[in-house]
Amino acid sequence: MAIEKLFDEIKKLSLWERKKILEMLEGQVNTGKDIKEFIEAAGSWTDFDEESFIKDVYSYRQKLPEREEANW
Repeated sequence: MAIEKLFDEIKKLSLWERKKILEMLEGQVNTGKDIKEFIEAAGSWTDFDEESFIKDVYSYRQKLPEREEANW
């Protein structure tokens, strides 16, 4: 039967190749368009102020209630 033949061939593949087939079957393969859009988005936050962001994070953390210490 065709399924068994396919299975036998798939068993011969490397783990990476099998993972790639599974991703393709599940529709999780990144297309060239996906990759292009990701690269274009990278660095697009030219107006991002890192120092203000860090200050905001620490300010938020100080407002949180004290957490109990872990009792290991």
